[in-house]
Amino acid sequence: MIDMAEFAAADRESREDVTGWLLALDEEAFRHYVASDVRRELDAEASAALRDPRVITRWRTALTALFTSIETQFAETKGDRSPEADAWRRKAARFRDAVRSRRLEAKALRVSQGDSSWDAAVRRLIQAHGAEFGRILVEERRNAAQDGKS
Repeated sequence: MIDMAEFAAADRESREDVTGWLLALDEEAFRHYVASDVRRELDAEASAALRDPRVITRWRTALTALFTSIETQFAETKGDRSPEADAWRRKAARFRDAVRSRRLEAKALRVSQGDSSWDAAVRRLIQAHGAEFGRILVEERRNAAQDGKS
C-alpha cells in the first residue's frame, strides 16, 4: 500500500509527467505496467501515479482484466497435477491476492474522492467514445442555448 501522506508530499510536477505518460499508454502496455505494480517492481513515484484521480478508473479496469485473466488460467490448469502446475498455482494465487488487494484499494480511493459509480461509468464512456461524446455535448449545448438554458 502507498502512504497517502507521502503521495501528497511527492513532487507534483514529476507525478504529472508520469500520470500523463500513463494516460497515453495503450491498453496492453498499461496492463503490463499495472502488473509490474502488483508485483511491487515499480518505484514509489511510478506506483503513486496509478492512484492519481485521473488514472484510478483505468487502473481498476486493468486490475479487473488481470484478475479475470488469472482466474481463466486457474480454470484452464485445473486438471494439471504436475509439480510445475502446483508451483505455478501457488505463485499465481499470491499474484491474484495482490490484484484483489489493489482492486479494493482502487475502489476505496474512488469512494474517498467522492467518486460515484455513475461518475466512473460516465468517465469510462467518455474514454471509450470521446469523439462521439464531444459531438453530443456540442449538440446539447447548442440546444440549451437555443432554449435559453445555457
